[in-house]
Amino acid sequence: MLAICLAITLLMLVIQPTTSTVTGKPLPALSRLYTIASGPWIITRGCGGIFLMVITAYLIGGEYQRGTIRIILARGVGRVQLFLSQLTAVLIIMLLLLLGWAIINILSSFLFAQSADVLKAATTEFWREMGLYMLTILINMIISILMAAAMAAVGRSLTFSMTAALSWFAADNVIGFALQNIATTTHNDVLSRLPGYLLGPILNDLPTQVGLNQLPEQGNLVQLMMSGTQTLLVILAYGIIFLVVSLLLTWKKDIKE
Repeated sequence: MLAICLAITLLMLVIQPTTSTVTGKPLPALSRLYTIASGPWIITRGCGGIFLMVITAYLIGGEYQRGTIRIILARGVGRVQLFLSQLTAVLIIMLLLLLGWAIINILSSFLFAQSADVLKAATTEFWREMGLYMLTILINMIISILMAAAMAAVGRSLTFSMTAALSWFAADNVIGFALQNIATTTHNDVLSRLPGYLLGPILNDLPTQVGLNQLPEQGNLVQLMMSGTQTLLVILAYGIIFLVVSLLLTWKKDIKE
């Protein structure tokens, strides 16, 4: 995954000179720095959640599909204990990947800058916003893991968990976009607020919701009518629901041959 991220980052390095101007005029140093620094992180944000969902579905759902979970449980390991150890393993992978991506992104930002003057434009506010943006990526990854774990606990199959996990965000965004268009056409205030309770649109718009307005537009299709605090509370609720569902089904649901 790091290799994919590096390859895309190098591709951005090739096309970066074309994004350093707007209508033929050079971008201000600070604006260009935001574009340079956020570009690789946008790749991480887009690819990281998908990769971790696949890993989670493979690790948890694969045990059920292959039948190896019965062998592990026969050795005296509890079902919840096994689930928590698998979840911990994925979280460790997430942190290692995030560290690797951070190193790649920092190095690529220096390469993209192509000028010391651009790097000198960094302010305290710039570093605060980039740190906050990295935090939104971490939240995205954690929720992706918990959602994939819940799907694995529900379906107890690699095929089901991977399909459900990868389809969730796509379906959320399509539904959110449709609801927004219907609300705009009918001037229905209730419908206009519903996308704010769909996980996909919320995670897509999270950087904007927490006040990162200096970052380049990231192509969000759904505009949310809620505050950053409300957004974080909805994400927290989803995370708790995913975790509780995973634990309850792992604990209560019998493993069939």
